[in-house]
Amino acid sequence: MSYSESWLDEILKKNPQLKVKEDRLINPPVIHAAPSAQPKGMNKLELRYSYFLQNQFLGGEIIKWMHEPFNLRLANPKCHYKIDFLVINLQMEIELHETKGEWVDGDALVKFKVAAKEFPFFRWKWVTEELGVFVYRELWNGSWLKESQK
Repeated sequence: MSYSESWLDEILKKNPQLKVKEDRLINPPVIHAAPSAQPKGMNKLELRYSYFLQNQFLGGEIIKWMHEPFNLRLANPKCHYKIDFLVINLQMEIELHETKGEWVDGDALVKFKVAAKEFPFFRWKWVTEELGVFVYRELWNGSWLKESQK
């Protein structure tokens, strides 16, 4: 995807640490935040993923992202699922991303699958970090569709 020079100039003025190559933002800033500097309730993986999403936003690859924007009530009125990240992609689809350091079974995965079944109008992505790369697994209608890396 390419952008107008004025758009890139505006982004570069606001973020002088960013570089451009072939109309793409490259070498995003590496931010080393002390644990005390983390936003409340955000773990280290969520913090790294939030920087990744912010760079995607600045690069025009997504429209918007939010951390823990709301909870979804599941089958039992006392059972809720807190969404890690909401992402609006360029096709104006709402994606809900669950971030985990590794592939896990158990309560988190069960809630994720139940929420995806009860709210099928969202795109559901399970995000893990493997060797510094974010790996996406998309759930649709109870089945894992595909795996992709970014």
